[in-house]
Amino acid sequence: LLLSIPLLAWLGIPFGAFWDVAVVAILAGMIPTRLGCLGAGCCAGRPTAGRFGMKLRNAHGVVERRFPSPLLEAALGGMLLGATLILFERLPFPGAVALFAIAGYGAGRLVLEGLREEHAPRFMGLGEFQWMSAALLLVGLVGLAAGWVGSAESSITGAPGHVSSAPQPPTGLGHLLAAGLLLLPIVHLFRFLGCTLLLSDAEPSEPGHILQMIAIVPDIGSGEVTASIRFEREPENDEIDASPVDLAAVGVQPDGRLNFEALIEIPEGAYRATCTVSRTGALTRVGSCSGELTGPDLLLAFNAEIGDGPTTLAPRLCFEPVPSS
Repeated sequence: LLLSIPLLAWLGIPFGAFWDVAVVAILAGMIPTRLGCLGAGCCAGRPTAGRFGMKLRNAHGVVERRFPSPLLEAALGGMLLGATLILFERLPFPGAVALFAIAGYGAGRLVLEGLREEHAPRFMGLGEFQWMSAALLLVGLVGLAAGWVGSAESSITGAPGHVSSAPQPPTGLGHLLAAGLLLLPIVHLFRFLGCTLLLSDAEPSEPGHILQMIAIVPDIGSGEVTASIRFEREPENDEIDASPVDLAAVGVQPDGRLNFEALIEIPEGAYRATCTVSRTGALTRVGSCSGELTGPDLLLAFNAEIGDGPTTLAPRLCFEPVPSS
């Protein structure tokens, strides 16, 4: 915003009038941006068991019932866009539309931020984006109040330089050039405000841990043998995006048992893992176990002895450290 002052002055474009026009474009772009966040999971809401929850993923791929915060923010952008279009020629001074949008977004984001999945530490009970939203709200309200007072005084005194009540949008090649130069930093700033920052040295930014999965089962005769593992996050029993996982056969043990193995990256948390091993048209063995995934290199092993029953795959080891070679 501050960087635009010398550029607009050089181009001879009124600062307030330009941003009245620009904020309409920004709000229009906010709606599809937030819908994109809904699919990417970068602005995921907090988990909830309430009626307003939707089954959505977060940035780590964990699917749970969550507040649909990206949808709510898209709705906020739509309401602000409609309000700015209605008020565009009714506010008393250039820049009032932009200040109204800044204050409205700050107020809405201050509320909606409380529905987002928390990552950053809090200060005095508020997260960093809530403090930023409060600052936007304050700037917008102070700017509107100051502009309104100045506009009223000018209209009373009849001072030269008083502008008409309708902000006149800048036009021409200069406006297009300024808009093009300013849109890039605006887009980057909006992304900073709109998406949770994932810092490489912060614990919440870790995309997950590598989990080595092994299933060892008896040689159950001829036919194609397949194995898969399904993960459900406890206690909600929500299946994560990476599930189920098909295990690949990697060899036959000396005692005739088959060895299946795979690697997967999943976030920390408590899980129930269910392993299913089948032979085409015949036997199916199923087993499950629960455990807490907390370490960087983990092993989840299902081991079915030759004497096990036809429908039991007994877990022998759950979420234990992988032995170093």
